[in-house]
Amino acid sequence: MKSNYYIKKLWFTGPGIEESAVEFINGLNIIHGANDTGKSWILDSFDFMCGLDHDKFVIDESTGCDTVHLEVETPHGSVKMERKLGSTKIQVDSTDLRIESHQYTAGKSKYWINSVWMTILGIDEDVKVIKNENAVRQSLTLRSFLNLMCVPLENINRRQSVFYTSGGPFSKTAMKSTLLYFLNEEEFKEYKEKTGTKQKNTENKIRALVKNENLEYLSELKLEVKREILSPEQVREKIAVLMQQINDAQSRMSEATEQRRSLSEEIVAMNEELKSASLMKHRYQILRGQYHSDIKRITFIIDGEQKLKDVKEPEKCPFCGADMTPQQSVSYAEAAQAELQRILPQLNDVMDAEKDIDREISEYQKRIAECQEESLRLANLINQDLQPAIIELQQQIDTLQEAVDSSSQQDVIERIEKYLTTPKKVEDAEDDQAAFKAQDNFTAEFVSDFNDLLNNILKEVQFDKFSNCYFDFESEDFDIVVNGKKKQKYGGGYKAFLNAVVAIALHQYLSEKGKHSLGVLLMDSPILSLKEGGSDTSAVMRKGLFEYLVKHQDFGQVIIAENQIPDIDYAGARLERFTHKEDEGRYGLLIGYTD
Repeated sequence: MKSNYYIKKLWFTGPGIEESAVEFINGLNIIHGANDTGKSWILDSFDFMCGLDHDKFVIDESTGCDTVHLEVETPHGSVKMERKLGSTKIQVDSTDLRIESHQYTAGKSKYWINSVWMTILGIDEDVKVIKNENAVRQSLTLRSFLNLMCVPLENINRRQSVFYTSGGPFSKTAMKSTLLYFLNEEEFKEYKEKTGTKQKNTENKIRALVKNENLEYLSELKLEVKREILSPEQVREKIAVLMQQINDAQSRMSEATEQRRSLSEEIVAMNEELKSASLMKHRYQILRGQYHSDIKRITFIIDGEQKLKDVKEPEKCPFCGADMTPQQSVSYAEAAQAELQRILPQLNDVMDAEKDIDREISEYQKRIAECQEESLRLANLINQDLQPAIIELQQQIDTLQEAVDSSSQQDVIERIEKYLTTPKKVEDAEDDQAAFKAQDNFTAEFVSDFNDLLNNILKEVQFDKFSNCYFDFESEDFDIVVNGKKKQKYGGGYKAFLNAVVAIALHQYLSEKGKHSLGVLLMDSPILSLKEGGSDTSAVMRKGLFEYLVKHQDFGQVIIAENQIPDIDYAGARLERFTHKEDEGRYGLLIGYTD
């Protein structure tokens, strides 16, 4: 079924740009083109209109833009939002009677923008979800599950589950509880917040660990995970630079491969010409030999007749002594001389033709040697320079992602350290309520159906050597396992691809069977890092993913930002291309702004 709402239009205004709008359909939307054209800004702008801190917004007034606008279409009317750069205020004008036209704020207040979005999603603002094993609750807000609707580049490439946000130690339970609410509207009100015996025993054990100098262990652990600490924005910038370098190297490799193919074709053609020339030379040699034989025969006749003129014929018979009558001799010299005059020019022509053939053969051999030498140089360029460079760049991207993951781990360790060193009040209260385990509440039917959907998607997109997969709801990874191999063990391009598949499967399942759907899915570059391999397998997978999205446009709105897209039939989808060229099409997101 179609989603209940969709993003209709996003546009930007300001003194330094023309009004820059991107319109969307309630289906598949693809914004593609070169780097540095503002494709990722579409995701950032959506986040900005959902209440992102203005200090974290990537677009600033140096671009000539000073205001972001967003229009959302719902079954009850349209909702238009307007937010100035650097401002926490969002002006909302609504024809949807459920939503009051008013000036809202990005942060908590009476008129919090969160209430607008929750109404659009059809979710009660008073919903609470459990955030830890002790059944402590927190409000369900847009920003607690926005990562499932808007998947930027740093999240699409992450090793961690795409479900998880980068938050405190309770964020995983809260996210699972949020998913359970979207599935069944389940709030687990039977669970009461507790600080009973089990918690007290746990706290006593922790204190014992502190006394046994386990803080030293935590300190050592923190050193192990410590890396260069980078903000998501810095990671995005560095990854974008590395991706551009990968694209450049990939383009050079494709160009070199094409040159080698052309050289191979030329070598084959030259060998055919060389074969024909050699055969012609052999024929000329045979003809030249025949001419030489004829010349020898004719010369023999002429020389013989000349010598016979000087021989005196006998006048008497040498046997009986009788007189002999001289006989009239027939002369062949004149005819032989004429034949010789005819053959000699033909022989010269044959010898000249042989010289021409020899020159052609020499040129063919020289060109073949040049082509073989150039082909060898290109092969060395591909195998010794470009391919190792691409691998090294991808390793740098993985290292950057590990830096973000390590930063999150270090934050958790520091929270645990603070917890361990903070005195706790001990109360003598008993509570036999079992700890809340979110993963125990996913029904067998949901697990089976969701796994079937994942298997169907990976079959349709022709995932490399695909046999089977399942989503591991029980482990802390809370992530997909393909062919018995955890997602984290795959390379960067495959991790991004699988994260995209999981996000798509979640949206499709909730749209078809959930109590609430997420409505829109925005993803940044789901196949970009997979493209680096350049193999037939990765090309098939990239094509398969986009063919799946084109085929399945009925589960909600999908907006994808991508550099290069496969050459397929995009019937029913909306494509917008940014050229990064001032004299060709649309340069980028902000019309009038060129970097």
